[in-house]
Amino acid sequence: MGNDGGSIPKRHELVTLKAKAERPDKDSQTEARWQRCALSKEPLREPIVACRLGRLYNKESVIEHLMDRTKFGDGDEIAGHLQSLKDVTVLKLTKNPSYNQSEVDELESGAGGGGSAGAKYICPVSLKDFNGKLRFVYSLVCGCVVAEAAVKQLSADSCLGCGADLKAAVAAGAAVPGAEFSSAASVWVVVNSTVPEEIARMRASVEAIRIARAEALAAKKAAKKAKSAVGATGGKQLDAGKKRKDVDDADGSQQHSKLAKKQAASQMSNARANISIPLPLELEKKTSSAELSKNQSDAIKSLYSKDKDKPKGNYLTMGTFNRYTSY
Repeated sequence: MGNDGGSIPKRHELVTLKAKAERPDKDSQTEARWQRCALSKEPLREPIVACRLGRLYNKESVIEHLMDRTKFGDGDEIAGHLQSLKDVTVLKLTKNPSYNQSEVDELESGAGGGGSAGAKYICPVSLKDFNGKLRFVYSLVCGCVVAEAAVKQLSADSCLGCGADLKAAVAAGAAVPGAEFSSAASVWVVVNSTVPEEIARMRASVEAIRIARAEALAAKKAAKKAKSAVGATGGKQLDAGKKRKDVDDADGSQQHSKLAKKQAASQMSNARANISIPLPLELEKKTSSAELSKNQSDAIKSLYSKDKDKPKGNYLTMGTFNRYTSY
C-alpha cells in the first residue's frame, strides 16, 4: 500500500477536491477596457470617442452600431444608450513619444523579453501612462484626456490639455447639446470607472439628458404644428378673400363687357346707316325725272340736259364740260 521508504501521502493526493472556477485575469480585463473598443473588441485607433459612461469606442464602430444595432452581439447591452453621434465625444489623446509599436508586437507574439513597452497615450500634465492603473478623466467641452490627480491638484478653470475656458462653458449651461454643468468638476467624466456609485450617477445623468432631449423635441414639434395650423387658417382666409375678389372682378368685367357690346352695336348701326345712304347717282336713278328736275339746280340741269336743250357753245367747250344723258 505504499509508505515504504518513509513516504507519507498528503491529503490532496488522497482526496479529490472540487475544481475551483477559473477567475478572469484582472490585467487582461483592464487591458481590454483601456486598449480595445468596447463594441468591436478591436484595438483602439483614432478617432477614438467616449460616451458619458466613460467607455471607449472606435468612432467607426459607433457609426456601424447606429446603422445596424445587431452587428455586434452585445451592442445594446454596452451601447444601448447611444442614439446618435451627439452622445459621444471625440477624445484628444496625447501620444507617448517613447511608445514603439514594434516592441508591442514582439511582446504580444512572445518573441520579446520581459518588461513593458509602455502605453500608447499619456497624460499631458503628469506624463502618466494611459493604461488603467491610474484614473483618467476627459472633458465634455473639448475632449482632452488628463489624469484625475492633475485635475484635483490644479483645480483650474481652464482645460489642462488645450486651455479651453471651462468656466465659460459652465456659465453657458450647455456646452454640449443636452449636457448641463453645475460646476467645473462636472465637466470631467471618469474614463472606465469601476466605482458602482459613480456608474449609477453617470447612468442617471444619461437618462436625464435623454428625457430633456425628448421633451425639447416634443415642444419643437408642437410649436411647428401650431405654426402650420395658423398658416393654414390664414391661407383659407386669403383664399376666401381672393375668391370674393375674383367674383367681384368677374361681375364687373361682365357688366363692362355688356356695356362695351352695347356701344359697339350702336356704333355699328350708325356705321351701317351711314353706309346705306344712297349716292347722288343712285338717288338720281331711283327718283323720277320730275323730282330730279324739281330738286336740281340750273348748273346740274345744264350738265344732264338733252340734245334739244343743249346749250350752244364754241368748238373749245363743245363736248368738254357738257354731259349727255338720256332718260
